[in-house]
Amino acid sequence: GQPELRIEVSPDSRAIGDVEVLRDAVCGCARHVAAGLAGVSADDAEFEAGMLHHHYPCLASMGIDPDFSDTLMHVSGNLLRDNVAEQVKPFKQVTRIRPSS
Repeated sequence: GQPELRIEVSPDSRAIGDVEVLRDAVCGCARHVAAGLAGVSADDAEFEAGMLHHHYPCLASMGIDPDFSDTLMHVSGNLLRDNVAEQVKPFKQVTRIRPSS
């Protein structure tokens, strides 16, 4: 099924604390990503989730799926990364640029 995580972020440090796997991938990739996200800053969480997913030894096809026009590995990684991004968004540091007068 579509992997789903529940992520707790410390408001003070903006670092990921506990990560619970609500729904794992068949290969166990979501558990691998969840374990690797502990201690990661909210700012880096999306990137780290994507890299952890990418380097997991999953046997998903790298052939192009005609329904998605992409590989199942990429579709799966994007879904998991989007799940992480949605949960850490309130804790990410927003950089604002003030133009000179």
